[in-house]
Amino acid sequence: MVNPARAGANARGTSSLSTRSAGYWSPRGGAPEAPSSGGLRDRYDAVVSSFAAQAANETGAGAPNRPIDLRAARASVTSQDGENGVIDAIFRAIGTTSKICVEFGAYNLRTYSNVFPLWSSQGWHAILIEGDGPRHQKLGEEYQAFRRSSAPSGTADLVRRFVAPSGPDSLDAILDERLGRAPGAERGGVPRPDLVSIDIDGMDYHVWKGLAKHRPRVVIIEHNPSIPPHLAIHGPEEPNAVGASARALADLGASKGYALVCCTMCNCIFVEREHAGLFAHADDLEALFDRSLLCYALSTFDGGVALTHRPPWGFNVCSTRPGAMVSNVPLWQPPRSLLAQVRAWLRARRKGLGRVVRGGLAGLKP
Repeated sequence: MVNPARAGANARGTSSLSTRSAGYWSPRGGAPEAPSSGGLRDRYDAVVSSFAAQAANETGAGAPNRPIDLRAARASVTSQDGENGVIDAIFRAIGTTSKICVEFGAYNLRTYSNVFPLWSSQGWHAILIEGDGPRHQKLGEEYQAFRRSSAPSGTADLVRRFVAPSGPDSLDAILDERLGRAPGAERGGVPRPDLVSIDIDGMDYHVWKGLAKHRPRVVIIEHNPSIPPHLAIHGPEEPNAVGASARALADLGASKGYALVCCTMCNCIFVEREHAGLFAHADDLEALFDRSLLCYALSTFDGGVALTHRPPWGFNVCSTRPGAMVSNVPLWQPPRSLLAQVRAWLRARRKGLGRVVRGGLAGLKP
């Protein structure tokens, strides 16, 4: 879960209705208020209802008269940057089929959850996957406590598994097992998820790439917001601290028949291509991308390197060769050891001294 306030942690255009300007979303870097908070829930419902009314006014009996701008639908009860409201708006437009959602890693029942409102108050069935033992136990305890206190309208299936890109722990394999137990399976066949939310802080790209048998109608997947939208970069098919850029995910989604329809601070949201025409700026990453966490490096003429501002996750001098974590493009990084820096300084000094000597000798020529 991308959270600039937790530096170094590895836990896993607007309109008048914008949740940013209206203040109906949780500040970046802080967890959303608990959904039991009536004030926040009421404000969220007001934003969602207002957006839905606006969309209805722009929608005829079938296709909308004007594409829906999902940036105006961003509102949070438990999500990090307005994803709850975007999900509501998408399914108002395309409808639901199975009302099954999948989320991983789901170590916290509420905090930064993209699917909590769906199964807690809208009657969905959720498959919540968390591999870490203590976190899975905490997830179960929170779920049972919530059921006793709030009587959710939907259900949740808690799964303890670390999701892998392939093999017996792939998302396809897990869904083979769990969808057969989901509501609707008794009517024959394996139900198709309406929504899959992928958030594991590293191999997200490869997990989605490996999902071949099951085809969710909507996919939410975490991107690294510090990578500019024109760069297609992702980490290797193993745990890593790079993740994937929005461009890499957009390209992957296109190859799978999905269209990018929204890009929040930390998540790319895709729908099947047949629905792309319902939404404004579909597949226009330049228009959808949130640039607030971009940090640029610049080089001075003497070889110095500076950043435009402090990176969103700070600066970790102990990071193990971050350039080596990117698997699909070559990256250069400055030398980190003191000896390497001294050698670079001496080379620069010799080069500068050479220029001075050559200039002096040139001035002595008759």
